[in-house]
Order: sequence, then structure tokens, then C-alpha cells
Amino acid sequence: MEALRSANLTVNQGEIFGIVGYSGAGKSTLLRCINMLERPTTGSVKIKDIEITSLDDTQLQQARRKIGMIFQHFNLLSSSTVFMNVAAPLRLINTPQKEIEKKVFELLKLVGLSEQANAYPAQLSGGQKQRVGIARALANDPEILLCDEATSALDPETTDSILELLKAINRQLKLTIVLVTHEMNVIKKICDRVAVMENGVIIEQGYVIDLFTKPQTQTAKKFISTIIETQLPDKILEIVSKQSTPGLLVKVGFVGDVGAAPLLANLSGQFHVQPNILYGNIIEVKNTICGNLVVNFTGQRDKTLKALRYLEKCGLQAEILLDVKAAEVLLEKNLGERISV
Repeated sequence: MEALRSANLTVNQGEIFGIVGYSGAGKSTLLRCINMLERPTTGSVKIKDIEITSLDDTQLQQARRKIGMIFQHFNLLSSSTVFMNVAAPLRLINTPQKEIEKKVFELLKLVGLSEQANAYPAQLSGGQKQRVGIARALANDPEILLCDEATSALDPETTDSILELLKAINRQLKLTIVLVTHEMNVIKKICDRVAVMENGVIIEQGYVIDLFTKPQTQTAKKFISTIIETQLPDKILEIVSKQSTPGLLVKVGFVGDVGAAPLLANLSGQFHVQPNILYGNIIEVKNTICGNLVVNFTGQRDKTLKALRYLEKCGLQAEILLDVKAAEVLLEKNLGERISV
């Protein structure tokens, strides 16, 4: 049985790259191939032009020191203090004690645990345990940090604090981060680019903002629907089915600084059409605002089409969802949920 097939991707130095998929998609296996915890039967893994799959055991051990890893369930030594857990990788390579003490306290300060050096894992919260895991993963000054479902065992507030810590580490240490998750909220908040996996195959990849605004696969659309509503509510069809004037129901999409509302307000006088915003989704994707508005345009069809072309020239996306006349028919046939927004 194949766990991975055609899993080709390139991660740029210094970026935060996400791998998202449902359970069994192969994302954790792909992550573990990067540091050879899982050795692929075919293909290659290259880090800075070094073919990792061709290294012998001694060379691989050296290469792994530049690859840190954190886990969903922390994997801390329960009988060791926080200090001892973070120091463990340094002791394995016979680092002098003074250097260990200096490095460990620097890392505990970085992750906000200076006061917990002598505490044991059982005395820590889930978020604190993960911070210990992060500090331990950074002990050997890695160039790459692998995160295997690092926030899945945490509550939403703690998840946000860990994601902020990872972003800060990425900025301060210029660290490349590769993370796997099944939570789109994690991808939305922290990642620069993302790969979507299904049945051991990467079915879609690109910038996160493009995934949210122009998903290409059904799996990607399902993941996005966990963050924002992607189906037209029947309530909207009820509203437009009752109007007597002709019109078009249009999805207006925007990204970044392009403001949809002011442009829509100007269309009435310029094109003699009346835009009425019925529904909207607006989210922030790693400091970039994007969203969709469902707008009911009433007026002559040719003038509405001119108005839509004008919006596209201004940097917005305009997609006709349906003619208002068809709304009542669709509602009667219960087809509203099939209209993607």
C-alpha cells in the first residue's frame, strides 16, 4: 500500500509552509520523510541541494541536528524538569555544561518559560508543554522546524498563543517552518503557502490567499467552508424571489486594499443600476483582508454587465450566480445549497 504518491513540493527558505488534509491523507508521513523518520522507497528529499536520502547513518545524524521537530502530544520526559527536557538534545552531543545552561535559559526566555525551569511536565498546562517542546526543538539551532499537528491538542486561545510564538520565531530566527494540520484556522493565521493532500497525493498547492479566494479542488473548498460559509443560504433566495424587478445575483470578491463597498456605492449614478448587498464573508488571511459579497443588482441587464466589467477593471472579481427570476424555481427545487459563493 502506498502512503504517498506524486508528493512533489518545494519549500522556500524562511517561509512557513502548511500541509493540510484529512486523517489518513499522508501529510504526517510526508513531514516525517523530510527528516527521514520515514524513508521513502522512491524519490528524493533535498535540503539545500543535499540529497538526504543518500546519506549514511552518521551523515544523517548530523543532518538531523539542523531539523527540529515538535509533536501533537509534546513527547516530554515526564521525570525530567523543563530545564532537563530542553537540555536533552545538547547533552546527547556532549555540549559543555556552561554552554547548556546559557542556551537553555536563552530558549526558555524566548518561549516565555523562564520561571518554569525547575517545574515538571505534570505541573504545566498544555500550552506550556508545547512551549517546552518548541524550546527543545530549537536547542541545536535548526534551520528547519517541523510541526506535526502541533496545536491539535490545545484549546483555541492556547492555539493562538502558540501560533504567535511560531510566527515570532520565524521572524527572529529566520527559521523555515513546515507544519501539518487539519485545521484551516492554523493555515489562515500563520502560513505563507500551503499544500492540500488527499489519499497520499498533493492535489493543490500555492499561496494561502489564493487557496481562500480561488480554490481549485473540492477538498480545498470543504476545508475553507470550516472557516467561512461557501454555499448561498436559502434565505437569500427567499429574499430575491419576492422582488418584482429584474436583476442579477452577483458574487463580488476582493483581496487586500481594494474596497468593495465604496465602489458599489458609486455604481448607481454611473451605470444606473442599484446594488444591494445581501450577504458577505470577510476574513483576514495572515494580515491580508479578503472576502466575498453577494450583491443583488437591479436594473437593465446590459447596464449591470457594464457595471460588473467596471468592478473587474478596479481589481474586484465579479461572478454572476443567477438571474433573480430563477430564484423562486431554485428555492422550490431546494437547489440553493448547490450555489457556491
